Amino acid sequence: MIRVEEIHGKDSGIVFLPERILYHRRSRYQDILVFETRDYGRVLMLDGLVMTTERDGFFYHEALVHPVMQHHPDPRRVLILGGGDGGTAREVLRYPDVERVVVVEIDPDVVEVAREFFPEFAEAFHHPRLELVHEDASVFVGETKEKFDVVLMDTSDPVGPATVFYEPAFFDKLTGVLEPVSVVGIQAESPIFHRDRLKKLYETARGAFRTVRPYTAPVPTYPGGQWAFLLASPQPSLPAFRRMIPDGLSFYHEDLHRALFALPPYLRVLFDNPVEGS
Repeated sequence: MIRVEEIHGKDSGIVFLPERILYHRRSRYQDILVFETRDYGRVLMLDGLVMTTERDGFFYHEALVHPVMQHHPDPRRVLILGGGDGGTAREVLRYPDVERVVVVEIDPDVVEVAREFFPEFAEAFHHPRLELVHEDASVFVGETKEKFDVVLMDTSDPVGPATVFYEPAFFDKLTGVLEPVSVVGIQAESPIFHRDRLKKLYETARGAFRTVRPYTAPVPTYPGGQWAFLLASPQPSLPAFRRMIPDGLSFYHEDLHRALFALPPYLRVLFDNPVEGS
Protein backbone atom coordinates (compact mmCIF):
# COMPACT_ATOMS: atom_id res chain seq x y z
CA MET A 1 0.00 0.00 0.00
CA ILE A 2 1.27 3.46 -0.92
CA ARG A 3 1.69 5.78 2.05
CA VAL A 4 2.39 9.52 1.94
CA GLU A 5 2.76 11.56 5.11
CA GLU A 6 3.51 15.11 6.16
CA ILE A 7 4.89 15.70 9.63
CA HIS A 8 3.30 18.73 11.29
CA GLY A 9 4.82 18.72 14.76
CA LYS A 10 7.39 16.67 16.64
CA ASP A 11 5.34 13.49 16.54
CA SER A 12 2.15 14.14 14.58
CA GLY A 13 1.00 14.94 11.08
CA ILE A 14 -1.31 13.82 8.29
CA VAL A 15 -1.24 10.50 6.45
CA PHE A 16 -2.60 9.76 2.98
CA LEU A 17 -3.07 6.32 1.46
CA PRO A 18 -3.16 7.25 -2.23
CA GLU A 19 -4.97 5.12 -4.75
CA ARG A 20 -2.27 6.03 -7.25
CA ILE A 21 0.61 8.42 -7.88
CA LEU A 22 -0.18 10.71 -10.81
CA TYR A 23 3.07 12.68 -11.02
CA HIS A 24 6.36 12.71 -9.15
CA ARG A 25 9.39 14.60 -10.35
CA ARG A 26 11.95 17.06 -9.08
CA SER A 27 11.92 20.38 -10.90
CA ARG A 28 14.79 22.82 -10.90
CA TYR A 29 13.43 24.25 -7.64
CA GLN A 30 11.55 21.58 -5.69
CA ASP A 31 10.08 18.10 -5.45
CA ILE A 32 6.58 17.96 -7.01
CA LEU A 33 4.16 15.17 -6.14
CA VAL A 34 0.54 14.69 -7.24
CA PHE A 35 -1.53 11.74 -6.09
CA GLU A 36 -5.15 10.59 -6.04
CA THR A 37 -7.06 9.87 -2.84
CA ARG A 38 -10.65 8.87 -2.08
CA ASP A 39 -11.07 11.46 0.68
CA TYR A 40 -9.44 14.56 -0.81
CA GLY A 41 -9.35 13.82 -4.52
CA ARG A 42 -6.10 14.96 -6.10
CA VAL A 43 -3.42 16.30 -3.76
CA LEU A 44 -0.48 18.54 -4.69
CA MET A 45 2.63 18.42 -2.48
CA LEU A 46 5.78 20.50 -2.90
CA ASP A 47 8.89 19.40 -1.01
CA GLY A 48 6.74 17.10 1.11
CA LEU A 49 4.19 19.76 2.12
CA VAL A 50 0.54 19.80 1.08
CA MET A 51 -0.16 22.84 -1.10
CA THR A 52 -3.72 22.13 -2.16
CA THR A 53 -6.30 19.40 -2.70
CA GLU A 54 -9.41 19.14 -4.83
CA ARG A 55 -11.56 18.66 -1.73
CA ASP A 56 -10.41 21.48 0.55
CA GLY A 57 -8.36 23.88 -1.59
CA PHE A 58 -11.19 26.42 -1.64
CA PHE A 59 -10.77 27.10 2.10
CA TYR A 60 -7.28 28.49 1.67
CA HIS A 61 -7.75 30.31 -1.62
CA GLU A 62 -10.97 32.03 -0.60
CA ALA A 63 -9.59 32.96 2.83
CA LEU A 64 -6.44 34.50 1.37
CA VAL A 65 -8.21 36.47 -1.36
CA HIS A 66 -11.66 37.68 -0.36
CA PRO A 67 -11.09 39.31 3.05
CA VAL A 68 -8.33 41.33 1.38
CA MET A 69 -10.23 42.22 -1.80
CA GLN A 70 -13.21 43.27 0.28
CA HIS A 71 -11.14 45.91 2.04
CA HIS A 72 -10.07 47.76 -1.10
CA PRO A 73 -12.60 50.25 -2.50
CA ASP A 74 -11.65 49.77 -6.16
CA PRO A 75 -9.07 47.03 -6.84
CA ARG A 76 -7.89 47.28 -10.44
CA ARG A 77 -4.36 45.84 -10.43
CA VAL A 78 -3.50 42.77 -8.36
CA LEU A 79 -0.09 41.15 -7.83
CA ILE A 80 0.12 37.51 -6.70
CA LEU A 81 3.48 36.27 -5.42
CA GLY A 82 3.64 32.51 -5.82
CA GLY A 83 0.26 30.98 -6.53
CA GLY A 84 1.47 28.45 -9.08
CA ASP A 85 -1.61 26.23 -8.76
CA GLY A 86 -3.85 29.05 -10.04
CA GLY A 87 -6.39 28.91 -7.21
CA THR A 88 -5.62 32.36 -5.83
CA ALA A 89 -5.77 33.92 -9.29
CA ARG A 90 -9.11 32.22 -9.94
CA GLU A 91 -10.60 33.88 -6.87
CA VAL A 92 -9.21 37.32 -7.80
CA LEU A 93 -10.62 37.04 -11.31
CA ARG A 94 -14.12 36.63 -9.90
CA TYR A 95 -14.09 40.42 -9.46
CA PRO A 96 -15.08 41.99 -12.80
CA ASP A 97 -13.59 45.38 -11.89
CA VAL A 98 -10.09 43.89 -11.69
CA GLU A 99 -8.32 44.89 -14.90
CA ARG A 100 -4.94 43.21 -14.48
CA VAL A 101 -3.57 40.28 -12.48
CA VAL A 102 0.16 39.50 -12.44
CA VAL A 103 1.18 36.10 -11.06
CA VAL A 104 4.89 35.74 -10.27
CA GLU A 105 5.66 32.03 -9.90
CA ILE A 106 9.28 30.98 -10.10
CA ASP A 107 8.66 27.34 -11.05
CA PRO A 108 7.04 26.76 -14.48
CA ASP A 109 6.73 23.05 -13.71
CA VAL A 110 4.23 23.77 -10.92
CA VAL A 111 2.05 25.70 -13.36
CA GLU A 112 2.20 22.91 -15.93
CA VAL A 113 1.33 20.30 -13.31
CA ALA A 114 -1.62 22.41 -12.17
CA ARG A 115 -2.84 22.77 -15.75
CA GLU A 116 -2.78 19.01 -16.19
CA PHE A 117 -4.07 17.80 -12.83
CA PHE A 118 -5.94 20.78 -11.30
CA PRO A 119 -7.64 22.44 -14.28
CA GLU A 120 -10.40 23.90 -12.07
CA PHE A 121 -7.71 26.10 -10.46
CA ALA A 122 -5.35 26.53 -13.38
CA GLU A 123 -8.05 27.75 -15.77
CA ALA A 124 -7.13 31.19 -14.43
CA PHE A 125 -3.85 31.09 -16.36
CA HIS A 126 -5.79 31.25 -19.64
CA HIS A 127 -7.66 34.41 -18.66
CA PRO A 128 -6.96 37.50 -20.81
CA ARG A 129 -6.65 39.73 -17.73
CA LEU A 130 -3.81 37.62 -16.30
CA GLU A 131 -0.07 37.81 -16.98
CA LEU A 132 2.11 34.93 -15.78
CA VAL A 133 5.73 35.75 -14.96
CA HIS A 134 8.27 33.01 -14.20
CA GLU A 135 10.73 34.85 -12.01
CA ASP A 136 11.93 35.03 -8.42
CA ALA A 137 9.20 37.07 -6.74
CA SER A 138 11.72 38.89 -4.56
CA VAL A 139 13.63 40.03 -7.64
CA PHE A 140 10.41 41.02 -9.41
CA VAL A 141 9.23 43.15 -6.49
CA GLY A 142 12.60 44.87 -6.32
CA GLU A 143 12.72 45.70 -10.03
CA THR A 144 9.19 46.32 -11.26
CA LYS A 145 8.06 49.91 -11.86
CA GLU A 146 4.38 48.92 -11.79
CA LYS A 147 2.16 49.81 -8.85
CA PHE A 148 -0.60 47.58 -7.49
CA ASP A 149 -3.79 48.06 -5.50
CA VAL A 150 -3.66 44.59 -3.95
CA VAL A 151 -0.76 42.20 -3.31
CA LEU A 152 -1.37 38.60 -2.25
CA MET A 153 1.56 36.63 -0.84
CA ASP A 154 0.74 33.03 -1.76
CA THR A 155 4.34 32.01 -1.09
CA SER A 156 5.90 28.90 0.38
CA ASP A 157 6.46 28.40 4.10
CA PRO A 158 9.23 30.62 5.56
CA VAL A 159 11.94 27.96 5.54
CA GLY A 160 14.91 27.57 3.22
CA PRO A 161 14.94 29.84 0.14
CA ALA A 162 11.43 31.17 0.91
CA THR A 163 12.68 32.79 4.13
CA VAL A 164 13.49 35.94 2.14
CA PHE A 165 9.78 36.69 1.69
CA TYR A 166 9.30 37.10 5.43
CA GLU A 167 12.26 39.36 6.22
CA PRO A 168 12.12 43.14 6.81
CA ALA A 169 14.14 43.87 3.65
CA PHE A 170 11.53 42.20 1.47
CA PHE A 171 8.65 44.04 3.11
CA ASP A 172 10.50 47.30 2.54
CA LYS A 173 10.68 46.46 -1.17
CA LEU A 174 7.05 45.38 -1.19
CA THR A 175 5.84 48.76 0.05
CA GLY A 176 7.48 50.27 -3.04
CA VAL A 177 5.06 48.53 -5.44
CA LEU A 178 1.91 49.65 -3.60
CA GLU A 179 -0.48 52.40 -4.55
CA PRO A 180 -1.23 54.93 -1.76
CA VAL A 181 -4.57 53.17 -1.22
CA SER A 182 -3.67 49.49 -1.13
CA VAL A 183 -3.99 46.27 0.85
CA VAL A 184 -1.77 43.21 1.20
CA GLY A 185 -2.74 39.64 2.09
CA ILE A 186 -0.11 37.34 3.61
CA GLN A 187 -0.35 33.63 4.35
CA ALA A 188 1.06 33.40 7.86
CA GLU A 189 1.40 29.73 8.85
CA SER A 190 -0.25 27.50 11.44
CA PRO A 191 -1.35 29.15 14.70
CA ILE A 192 -1.02 25.71 16.32
CA PHE A 193 2.40 24.52 15.15
CA HIS A 194 4.10 27.70 13.93
CA ARG A 195 3.29 30.22 16.65
CA ASP A 196 6.82 31.63 16.80
CA ARG A 197 6.88 32.12 13.01
CA LEU A 198 3.46 33.76 13.09
CA LYS A 199 4.42 36.18 15.86
CA LYS A 200 7.70 37.08 14.12
CA LEU A 201 5.94 37.64 10.81
CA TYR A 202 3.32 39.83 12.47
CA GLU A 203 6.04 41.95 14.10
CA THR A 204 7.90 42.23 10.79
CA ALA A 205 4.75 43.32 8.99
CA ARG A 206 4.05 45.92 11.66
CA GLY A 207 7.46 47.40 10.96
CA ALA A 208 6.48 48.00 7.33
CA PHE A 209 2.75 48.78 7.44
CA ARG A 210 0.63 51.16 9.50
CA THR A 211 -2.23 48.67 9.77
CA VAL A 212 -1.87 44.89 10.31
CA ARG A 213 -4.87 42.69 11.08
CA PRO A 214 -4.44 38.95 11.77
CA TYR A 215 -7.22 36.51 10.96
CA THR A 216 -7.67 32.75 10.67
CA ALA A 217 -9.59 30.21 8.63
CA PRO A 218 -9.95 26.42 8.58
CA VAL A 219 -7.88 24.43 6.09
CA PRO A 220 -8.37 20.72 6.93
CA THR A 221 -5.16 19.36 5.34
CA TYR A 222 -2.84 22.09 6.68
CA PRO A 223 -1.02 21.66 10.02
CA GLY A 224 -3.50 21.94 12.88
CA GLY A 225 -6.45 22.28 10.51
CA GLN A 226 -6.38 26.06 10.93
CA TRP A 227 -4.33 28.68 9.08
CA ALA A 228 -3.37 32.24 9.88
CA PHE A 229 -3.31 35.24 7.56
CA LEU A 230 -2.35 38.89 7.85
CA LEU A 231 -4.17 41.76 6.18
CA ALA A 232 -1.86 44.77 5.96
CA SER A 233 -2.05 48.30 4.60
CA PRO A 234 0.15 51.39 4.46
CA GLN A 235 -2.90 53.41 5.49
CA PRO A 236 -3.69 54.24 9.14
CA SER A 237 -6.95 52.28 8.86
CA LEU A 238 -8.49 49.82 6.43
CA PRO A 239 -10.97 50.97 3.81
CA ALA A 240 -14.55 50.00 4.60
CA PHE A 241 -15.78 46.49 3.88
CA ARG A 242 -17.16 46.51 0.30
CA ARG A 243 -19.85 43.83 0.71
CA MET A 244 -19.79 43.09 -3.03
CA ILE A 245 -19.01 39.40 -2.76
CA PRO A 246 -18.77 37.37 -5.98
CA ASP A 247 -21.09 34.48 -6.69
CA GLY A 248 -19.98 30.86 -6.65
CA LEU A 249 -17.95 30.79 -3.43
CA SER A 250 -17.84 27.70 -1.23
CA PHE A 251 -16.51 29.12 2.05
CA TYR A 252 -16.36 32.90 2.35
CA HIS A 253 -19.47 35.02 2.84
CA GLU A 254 -20.47 38.35 4.36
CA ASP A 255 -21.54 37.05 7.77
CA LEU A 256 -18.30 35.09 8.09
CA HIS A 257 -16.06 38.08 7.43
CA ARG A 258 -16.17 39.57 10.92
CA ALA A 259 -15.81 36.14 12.52
CA LEU A 260 -12.51 35.49 10.70
CA PHE A 261 -10.98 38.47 12.49
CA ALA A 262 -12.47 37.63 15.91
CA LEU A 263 -9.40 35.94 17.39
CA PRO A 264 -9.85 33.51 20.29
CA PRO A 265 -7.84 34.19 23.47
CA TYR A 266 -5.12 31.63 22.69
CA LEU A 267 -4.28 33.61 19.54
CA ARG A 268 -4.92 37.10 20.84
CA VAL A 269 -1.99 36.79 23.23
CA LEU A 270 0.40 36.54 20.27
CA PHE A 271 -0.38 40.03 19.04
CA ASP A 272 0.11 43.46 20.54
CA ASN A 273 -3.11 45.36 19.98
CA PRO A 274 -4.02 43.67 16.65
CA VAL A 275 -6.43 46.38 15.54
CA GLU A 276 -6.64 48.97 12.82
CA GLY A 277 -4.02 51.62 13.18
CA SER A 278 -1.56 49.25 14.88
